[in-house]
Amino acid sequence: MKRIIKTFNSTTVSFMCNHVSYCCLFVDLQGENQNIVFDNAVTNLGNAYHPLHGIFTAPVDGTYLFAITLSGISASSDNNFYAYLDVNGTTMLRFLVHRYEQSSHVAIVQLKTGNDVSVKNAKIDEHILGNKYTTFSGFLMYPYFDESATVVG
Repeated sequence: MKRIIKTFNSTTVSFMCNHVSYCCLFVDLQGENQNIVFDNAVTNLGNAYHPLHGIFTAPVDGTYLFAITLSGISASSDNNFYAYLDVNGTTMLRFLVHRYEQSSHVAIVQLKTGNDVSVKNAKIDEHILGNKYTTFSGFLMYPYFDESATVVG
């Protein structure tokens, strides 16, 4: 009798970050489709979140959970702030945040090694509340098994 053993990648990946504005509470986002940079990585196990660029890069294939909370201060005439979760150039979900309110989403996404995930500003000249009101978190729920089986016995 032969046994097939599948190998398992036990990489630990989790992060929790927020936007800390050191000079003021209001954070200006200048460009449309600009990454919102959550500059304070409270937890960054596996170093997959890049706090200088606002991008999470999957270190292993697997299923990931992301939780995002945005607090908006709109400069637009409709008093709404618009953003979206971007996975490799594809919009996975959208945010509509009313002035001084919060909007939250949770997304479960299958990623390949090297895939990028970020939260982006959808309109030009928007603003968010910094000072820990706006957060981006995620973790690897489970990695994919290695498809190359090892035969033992």
